[in-house]
Amino acid sequence: MAQTGPAILERQSTNPMLNAATFKSARGPITTIGNTGEGVSDAWAATAALAVVFFATFGVGWWLGQFGAWWIAGALVGLGLALFTAFRPQVAPKTAPLYAIAEGIFVGGISRFYEAAYDGIVLQAGLLTAGVFGTMWILYSTGTIRVTPKLQKAIIGATMGVVVAYAATWILRIFGGNMPFIHDAGPIGILFSLVVVGIAAFNLLIDFDYIDRLNQTQHDKWQDWFAAMGLLITVVWIYLELLRLLSKIRR
Repeated sequence: MAQTGPAILERQSTNPMLNAATFKSARGPITTIGNTGEGVSDAWAATAALAVVFFATFGVGWWLGQFGAWWIAGALVGLGLALFTAFRPQVAPKTAPLYAIAEGIFVGGISRFYEAAYDGIVLQAGLLTAGVFGTMWILYSTGTIRVTPKLQKAIIGATMGVVVAYAATWILRIFGGNMPFIHDAGPIGILFSLVVVGIAAFNLLIDFDYIDRLNQTQHDKWQDWFAAMGLLITVVWIYLELLRLLSKIRR
């Protein structure tokens, strides 16, 4: 008997969008994905569709950048959609494309902001993001790095550490303070950004493993879009961290 999606999701992704517990919260139309080697799986097809939407709206965000920080609205809408989908994952087929639109606008706008300050930085960050994605995919697909429970726990702990550090920074800024060193352009700040990029890159391994497990089982159709949305979140995170890293180096 074919396994259902939740039955094989023993390893949870550090990405909040790719959480096995969430997948148990709803049921929807079933699609059977076999490991036949023929064609492209629905999860990867959904990822490709979101990528097209994201890059299309990236240009809109870039254009909006000349009129001020209106693109920040994309970040707020994207955050809201991500949180809503995390609690109601069965709506992913509708919210995932909307999230790609919102994030495309936000990333396009902030990219123009960085480009105005550091000529050529957007192309550099984009190429590095593609390089990180490709490298991690090769390491995963060849089995060079295996996604073990021990590795997952390490990545989860590291990711939570980054979340806490950023949350502390935001809270301090609300009260007029700042987190010293890690956001500066000195050696400690650059090292911190390098570590964060590495942690984000390792999240890709878990995302790849999760989608692989999903594609080899009978599962709810909305899960493909849910997984694709989670992978997009990780890739956007890597790109933004690379922008920060390159800007620190330029300074």
